[in-house]
Amino acid sequence: MKIETQCKKLKGEKLSGTATVRIAKTIIVRYLSMLNETRDSILVTDVPCELKDYFRVGDQWLKVNDNMLKNVHFARDCVRMSDKPEIEITLKRIPFGTICDFQWNSDNVDDIGLKLHGNEIERVYPEGLAHRRGSLQSNDTTCLNSAGLRCNYVITEVNFDCVQPNASTEQVWEMIKKAGRIVILILHPVDFRTVQRGYDIDENDMYEEVRS
Repeated sequence: MKIETQCKKLKGEKLSGTATVRIAKTIIVRYLSMLNETRDSILVTDVPCELKDYFRVGDQWLKVNDNMLKNVHFARDCVRMSDKPEIEITLKRIPFGTICDFQWNSDNVDDIGLKLHGNEIERVYPEGLAHRRGSLQSNDTTCLNSAGLRCNYVITEVNFDCVQPNASTEQVWEMIKKAGRIVILILHPVDFRTVQRGYDIDENDMYEEVRS
C-alpha cells in the first residue's frame, strides 16, 4: 500500500471513531508488552516491525474478541486465553494523537520549520511546511493528565516507523530525512513519553510505575 493511501486510511479510521484489526494469535501474543495503561485507557506504546500493518503508536484497545476491556492485565489475558487462532481487536486510532503530513520537495530540513529536542517539538515556525501544509502549531495540544494544561507534541512515528521516546534529536532528523517527498508525522502530547516508559500519570501529575 502506498504511504499516501496508508495516511488517508488512518485519517478515515481516526474520524470514524473505531476500527477493527484481525491478527493471528501466534503473532500478537508475543508482543503484549507493547500495551500500557493510563487514565483508564489501554494504549499501544510501541509497534514492532511485525505489527506495523496492524497498529499505530497511541492506538487505544477497546475490545478483544467480544470482551470489553477493563484494564491492561485483562486485555493481555483475553489474548492469551482465547481459543481462536485469530484475534479480533476493536480499537480507537490514536485518540490522543494527531497526524501532520506534507510534501517536502527539497533536502533542506529548515524548510520543514521545526525546532526539535529529542522527539519533542519545541517550536513550530509559521513559515515552515509543518505549519503551512501540515497545519501544525506550537504548544497546540493538551496534556494527558487531568489538569488539561497545554503542552508540546512529541513525534511518535515518522512515515509509520516508531520513534523511541529516548531518541536523540539527530536520530529523529535522520528518520525525517529518509522519509522522502511525503512526510507523515504522528504526534502525541509530551507526557505520552512517560506512558511509553512504563509509568502512569496520576491526578497530581506524579508518575506511578505500571506493573506488568
